[in-house]
Amino acid sequence: MPGRPWIPTTTKLDHMKAAGVTHVEAHDTDILDLEMGPNGANGYPVGMSEREKMGLLRRAAAKFAEELEKRGLKPGMFTMNLFSSDPLFIFGNLGSQNEKTRALAMNRMKVGMEIAQEVLFCIYVYWNGTNGVDGVISANHMLRNELTY
Repeated sequence: MPGRPWIPTTTKLDHMKAAGVTHVEAHDTDILDLEMGPNGANGYPVGMSEREKMGLLRRAAAKFAEELEKRGLKPGMFTMNLFSSDPLFIFGNLGSQNEKTRALAMNRMKVGMEIAQEVLFCIYVYWNGTNGVDGVISANHMLRNELTY
């Protein structure tokens, strides 16, 4: 259950602009509502192919760039949600023992880097913590990958 009601990305950008923010960061899953409306708050649609998901993201990223420009905001960084955007990421992503998981993470990261460089003109950041290297989830990957989602 969410901790607060959903807030559209455009409203968040308006609040950030009013607060004097100049640069904004985003995950792929943070901006899907720009293409899908409130349904985007739930992440990528279940049953959608990976190609369709990345097409959806590219369209949302183009709208995100437009919304930033309208407000005079700049993208500071962009990253892909490689922790909760797919059940395969439950036990890591690029460092997973599961080849299918690593391939999905690599492909999504490539798309994210393209969006950062070609659409948003900002840096791409890979969050190491989402791969289980810090905090509570820093358990041994070999052990964790024997478990199921």
